[in-house]
Amino acid sequence: MKKLFLVTALSIIFVVTLATISGAVDATYVSYYLPYLHSNTNNTVYCVVTNFGTHADNVTHVAFTVMGNSSGSTTRNNKVMFSNDVIDKFAYRMTTQIAFSGQGIYFGTSTENKNTDLSSIISTSESYGARLTFISTIKFGTNAKRDSHLNCKNISMACFQGTTSPKRNLVGYSCESGYTSDPDTPDTYRPYNITPANFAGETTADNATGYTY
Repeated sequence: MKKLFLVTALSIIFVVTLATISGAVDATYVSYYLPYLHSNTNNTVYCVVTNFGTHADNVTHVAFTVMGNSSGSTTRNNKVMFSNDVIDKFAYRMTTQIAFSGQGIYFGTSTENKNTDLSSIISTSESYGARLTFISTIKFGTNAKRDSHLNCKNISMACFQGTTSPKRNLVGYSCESGYTSDPDTPDTYRPYNITPANFAGETTADNATGYTY
């Protein structure tokens, strides 16, 4: 009887602790960590992203955070992109190109109009590493049959670098997927193996790539 009471008490503590750590879940996300990008236009990196999800997995935010640069002076300020011309490119069944060229990020095949200006974060000729995050806040009842559930399998990405033809295949990037209580704040992003007690019964990791941080 005492052993049963102890196990029950520990289980309650464990669930309460997870709920406290996680907070309310407002979205699911997929992050790609890119260890090498460069602001010299001769080193432009092109990434092709495909959304294999269902209509519940439409991307509603795209966030970009410079995590480190060659001078070690980055502030890690998060840049979140909401504009419809960006978000529409990441709907389910869509494939989109992203170009990291110079001090800007460009969505689509053109590098004429910047979607995001990084000049306040990185210099004109600097290597840097970053986190690119795709977020879905779609919930059951909002013209969806279920909550969004982004993961590294339904948001896939391949990257290439340089101005040669063919371009060089970029390697070394990794994927993480999980929950967030605040899409605007990367500190709230939690991989799926950290279980929020109050999210649609999801209790186990399902990061398709096996990478978790």
